[in-house]
Amino acid sequence: KSFLIYTPLNTINNKLFADYAEFNAVSHLSNGNMMTANIVICSIQSIWKIAVRKFDYIILDEYEAIMDAFAGDNFGSEINKTGSDCITHFKKKCADAEKIVFLDADLNSNRVKLLTDAIKYQAPITIINNKQNNYTDYAFEIIKNKLEFIADIEKRITEGKKVVISTSIREKFGDVLYNDWCVKTDEFGNIKFPDKNICYIHRDGVWLSPNIGGK
Repeated sequence: KSFLIYTPLNTINNKLFADYAEFNAVSHLSNGNMMTANIVICSIQSIWKIAVRKFDYIILDEYEAIMDAFAGDNFGSEINKTGSDCITHFKKKCADAEKIVFLDADLNSNRVKLLTDAIKYQAPITIINNKQNNYTDYAFEIIKNKLEFIADIEKRITEGKKVVISTSIREKFGDVLYNDWCVKTDEFGNIKFPDKNICYIHRDGVWLSPNIGGK
């Protein structure tokens, strides 16, 4: 049997590629042959590379994020590589497959129906609730106030904690935080965190705080 695992992000792709290395999986980021391998891991933006191949099983890892990614702007502009083309490839892959597996911690039935209706899928859908929790050692807090959220992050930074912030909103959040912490100066010409190592990674490169060589 052949398996195609779709991913919305290269970071997920890299992790899955490492997880399935023992099964000779290949990905669109590796030099393997995606047209012959039994297990292929591919981002939705690179579907065009395997447009003519059929797979027995389609695995949609982080399905909600995959659907969100189709609204992104990181598709190619050439014929066969555009967002519209990739949606067409995606639907055909799913329609041709023997079985589709949706994976997500917060699976939306309406979004599942959106795809099954699009490919005219008629068979019954089986839902398996996986109750394993890999995050039992973590404490989660839901903060609804943005200013409180940022203040809490800054408090942790001041305390010397190692902080990782993930965001899907660059201009209105990522850029704003970096500028506030590493660019803006007070009336004495000082930035907010002069002695903290801050690294901001985004699609255009890496920005560093001034104390570690940034501008």
